[in-house]
Amino acid sequence: MNAVNVENVVGLMEFLPIDQDSLKSLEAERSLAAASIAEECLEMVAIEIAIWRLT
Repeated sequence: MNAVNVENVVGLMEFLPIDQDSLKSLEAERSLAAASIAEECLEMVAIEIAIWRLT
């Protein structure tokens, strides 16, 4: 999932009936996605360092 820009979601609230619980859910999903991407990046860096040490 791509990170959701909360400002865009808030802007959409004018047009869509998004309640606070739904907005909080979207924010939580965004945080989880960001954490997942960060974890993958750290794993890739660790692999690159391991390869660099072997060469």
